[in-house]
Amino acid sequence: MPRIGRSQAHAGARPAVAGAATALLVGAVHAAAAGHLPADRAGGLVARAPGPCLAALADRQPAGPLVRRAQVHRIRPGTGHGVGSRRIAAHRTPAPDRRAHEGIHPARRPAGALVHLAQAHLARAARPAQAEGPVIFLYRRRWGIFYLPVLLLAACAVWLLSNTLLTLPPRALAIAVGVPQGGYAQAGERYRSELERLGIAAELLTTETGALGPLQRLANPRDAAQAGFAHGLLAERGPEAPVTALALVGRQPLWVFTHHAGVLQLGSLRGLKVAAGPPGSAARDIAEQLLAQSQVLARDVTWVPLQGLPAANALLEQQVDAMITIGSSDAPTVRLLTRSPGVTMVGLDRANALATREPRLRPFVLPQGAIELRGNVPPRDLTLLSTGTHLLVRETAHPALQRALLDAATEIHGTPSFLQQQSEFPDFQTDFLLSPVARQYALGDRPVLETVLPYWWAQLAELLLFGVLPILVLTALALMWIPRLFSLRVNTVLAHYYGELKFLEQELDTVSDNPITLKPLLQRLDQIELEVACLDLPDRYADRWYTLREHLGAARERLLKMRGR
Repeated sequence: MPRIGRSQAHAGARPAVAGAATALLVGAVHAAAAGHLPADRAGGLVARAPGPCLAALADRQPAGPLVRRAQVHRIRPGTGHGVGSRRIAAHRTPAPDRRAHEGIHPARRPAGALVHLAQAHLARAARPAQAEGPVIFLYRRRWGIFYLPVLLLAACAVWLLSNTLLTLPPRALAIAVGVPQGGYAQAGERYRSELERLGIAAELLTTETGALGPLQRLANPRDAAQAGFAHGLLAERGPEAPVTALALVGRQPLWVFTHHAGVLQLGSLRGLKVAAGPPGSAARDIAEQLLAQSQVLARDVTWVPLQGLPAANALLEQQVDAMITIGSSDAPTVRLLTRSPGVTMVGLDRANALATREPRLRPFVLPQGAIELRGNVPPRDLTLLSTGTHLLVRETAHPALQRALLDAATEIHGTPSFLQQQSEFPDFQTDFLLSPVARQYALGDRPVLETVLPYWWAQLAELLLFGVLPILVLTALALMWIPRLFSLRVNTVLAHYYGELKFLEQELDTVSDNPITLKPLLQRLDQIELEVACLDLPDRYADRWYTLREHLGAARERLLKMRGR
């Protein structure tokens, strides 16, 4: 803050005061020329116009109505004479005198005060320029030191939050659906349509490894698949993968097809060629267990490692005698064999006994004509076993994306069929580990914004409401507190001088009118006024700075009244 002070003079000052000031300043000039001042000042400026601190102090000094303003002279070394003017000109600046206004006659002011003023001016002229104070230094650079770092910190916090805790879900999703044209692929097409309505682009990834393919893709961390389908029998037989189940979305029957009309039960497969997939597959394991229930050992059957459409074609061409597969009624293999002449379905004996040993299997009755009413397929009621179809996701899948998949599953699998009732699926009793998001979804616990806003608007609103808004509030509070910190610092500085002034006034109440007793108080007041005049404060605190100076001036008036009695 510029320290602005005006040198005041009164036109009616006594000539003796003016003469004393002239003599003092001229003597100071000759003293500097003679080398009494520091060497680095001997050839330089020894008298200059009053600085801002001293000019401000001059308003409070009892210097009388006349103040001499020294012109700048450069002393010739060894001569004591200045270049240019050889005199120190005195300028009269008439101004209203506060002490005269307050009832103190200018004639009662001590002439020695002007001497003290001149000495203070010369002492300040000999000092180097005062550096910026810490308050004004920080205040002038507040944008670079305080405001910009706070704004940058807020921007970094928003970026970090939007990439860690409150990330937006991806706009694309890859779903592993097994073999092309399979039952999983058909279900994937329906999921793609539902997800596109929500603004999510779904990509279907096919494999050539049958039902185990989607689980293998999810087990590969480098694979792009984020979701897929698998039946419950692969929960322990499949590869260990960081996957969780969202829901049980349907059931897949275990089908037994043959072209031998005399095969009516599994026990009749002894000595025949049976296509049930490679060793270790789910269909092969279940087939061996079913044959063991019918007292048929695995070595009593010729196993052919074919599955899917190749196995169905081999059965139609009578290269194999029977085929055992797991799939939905919409699977291409099942549709082909159930409508092919000469191929019949075989019911399962002791299905309930096998279900007790394998809890992932559930027996059910396929009614006569359930597949095709006109063709009477099947021709009689059949007891079959079914396993659950699971919708799987990676553990790292975005929670909002998982909820979107569950919404799509509700729309797709809620319709009834001969294998399920109305709204039976999705079911959350799964053979795989259930996802925490699915568990909350089953309890009806989901973000409120997703129930009132469209999918993408809900995600954006959640980020803004729970992420960006709190950071903006904290940033605004921090920006509001920065000026208060400056005010607190300025209050501390001004309170210090008010405390000094209070102690001084308390001593004034206890001392007598003895000039010897009042002189130390006057010196202390001079020192306080000099320090206050040299305070480096921001411009916004100018009114408080001037108020403090007025209070110091009032204390000086009181002190001078006591001294002049």
